[in-house]
Amino acid sequence: EVVDRAGTSPAGRWLPRRVLDHARQAARSTLWRRLEPRQAALASALLLGNREDLDPARALAFQETGTIHLLAISGLHVGIIAMAIGFLLRLLRVPRGQAAVLIALSAVAYTLLTDAQPPAIRASVLVVVFSSAVVLGRRPLQFHSLAVAALVVLVLNPADLFRTGPQLSFLAVAALMCGTGSRSAPTR
Repeated sequence: EVVDRAGTSPAGRWLPRRVLDHARQAARSTLWRRLEPRQAALASALLLGNREDLDPARALAFQETGTIHLLAISGLHVGIIAMAIGFLLRLLRVPRGQAAVLIALSAVAYTLLTDAQPPAIRASVLVVVFSSAVVLGRRPLQFHSLAVAALVVLVLNPADLFRTGPQLSFLAVAALMCGTGSRSAPTR
């Protein structure tokens, strides 16, 4: 087998993990090129989950103020991306079905770009399920959608469902669903 200077075979360069790592590094590099170093470090932590870019004093400030959770890529991040893409597509008057597909693809791409943590996977699966319902002209069932997300997390890494963080993430979403009266918006 032929091996290049980096110690990888030509086939090894096209592995999905390697492609995702390259995309993450490209996104990080773009932030560092376009922003001042202090802003780039914060943007990299907030958008990509790269906490190591923050100086220790700034990371400590987030911890002391109780806002350190903002630096963990979560379902909120995926939701914000999905809503922003949806708003942009609405402004561009993209048909609803096509917009739903683009929103779902954007959510999955962002989740993969940020290293696919369980809360982001949960949110991404919910976006995909709800987008699929729009495309199919069906009404999404909230708790069934959450169950599908739990199954996806379980399949990808069974241990994640037994960690406190993912459990609290699913519990918070279930509580929000209960608080909204468990109804879904009709699709037309």
